[in-house]
Amino acid sequence: MRENKGITLITLAVTIIVLIILAGVSINMLVGDNGIISMAQKAKENTELAKMEEEEQLDSLYEELNSYNSISFPSEGNEQLEELQNKFNELKEEYDNLQTEYGTFKTIIAEAITQRGIETPVTATAETMAKNINNLPPKKLEEGEFTLTLGPRGISDNIVIYFENEYEEPPMIEIKAELISGNFAPYVNIPSVTKEGFSTYIYNGAGVNSGTEKFTWIAYEK
Repeated sequence: MRENKGITLITLAVTIIVLIILAGVSINMLVGDNGIISMAQKAKENTELAKMEEEEQLDSLYEELNSYNSISFPSEGNEQLEELQNKFNELKEEYDNLQTEYGTFKTIIAEAITQRGIETPVTATAETMAKNINNLPPKKLEEGEFTLTLGPRGISDNIVIYFENEYEEPPMIEIKAELISGNFAPYVNIPSVTKEGFSTYIYNGAGVNSGTEKFTWIAYEK
């Protein structure tokens, strides 16, 4: 005997009821009081209200600032008010002058730091400018050079260098060596530095052959 396969009316009815329930739940989630659409609409309204309140606060702040910039006093009938207005005008002029001087001062300082090797914009803060000033390299005053030939383990006579200028304080001296020929291992000793010049001894630590070296000296401001 062949069996009939298919769905019964009861199964179909149960399926339809479940779908109706699911549809009702979904519709309630979308359009109910706490549904997605309602919550999105409330969020939109709250955003617009917050925006309006912010614009009102900004308008109020602008009006308050404008009121400060447009302070006026009666010019007739009250000597105290006239005196107060004159004082206010003097203070405002002094403030404007200070602002101008401050801007000029920052420009001069920024340009001076930049010229010494550290790029500093005029818009830099006072903290940045102070940091850059502390990091500035020593100011070069003048420089010169001399050539020296020494045998192995030889030592030079006292070499005296005179500055082109006389300085208020003895500067710092740096000596750089550049090998020209031979074998030269220089050891430089600077026993004396004055306002007019400095003296130095140079020792060749090389153990074989003589050598020739070019020495460049640089005087820096302390």
